[in-house]
Amino acid sequence: MSREQKELVQRLYVDDLDRRKIELEMSIEKSTFYRIKEKALIIYGEVVGHIPYMIK
Repeated sequence: MSREQKELVQRLYVDDLDRRKIELEMSIEKSTFYRIKEKALIIYGEVVGHIPYMIK
């Protein structure tokens, strides 16, 4: 996972922050938030075996 993905996941799921607060703190737009989150969840799914590893 990239530093950006780790930061977003930490803030969203561990720190339990609101999406809008995360966007402000990370200086990102809503579309960027969802793009980073989607990629991070795909990586997580691959690691835990819920999604077959995808060659990128």
